[in-house]
Amino acid sequence: MGMTDFYIVIFTDSQRCDQIYTDFIKAKYSNVFSLTKTRNQDGLEAECIFDNLIITAQIIYDLLNRNHCNASNTKIETFFNILDFDFHSQSDFLNFLYNIHYNRIMDYYKNLGYFYFNKKSYHLNRNKRKYSKFFNKYTEPE
Repeated sequence: MGMTDFYIVIFTDSQRCDQIYTDFIKAKYSNVFSLTKTRNQDGLEAECIFDNLIITAQIIYDLLNRNHCNASNTKIETFFNILDFDFHSQSDFLNFLYNIHYNRIMDYYKNLGYFYFNKKSYHLNRNKRKYSKFFNKYTEPE
């Protein structure tokens, strides 16, 4: 794991892991982050990048919520912090990830910079053909 990325490990029963993984593959989210099964098959590990933090939090929250993950059956680990999946909204989950990784995110921006479009020409640049391949519309898992 380098400066640009972070991980999230999801611990839950193997049947639920299989279903989450299947939903992830069907939805074709592998261009946003990678998801692999842990060695002992009782969890999933997501390798993510900070530039995709917001959409990654949305996707993972939706996948877990759709598969009835909650505090009684699922734990989340990121940056040596393990806690029950007891989030009531995507924003709670995003806030948790942001707070845990805040110092790393700031180091990333200070050392490597950040991606942005000039505010004055945002719509023009965002809609240019050469950038359109980087924008994907989000659809919730079915």
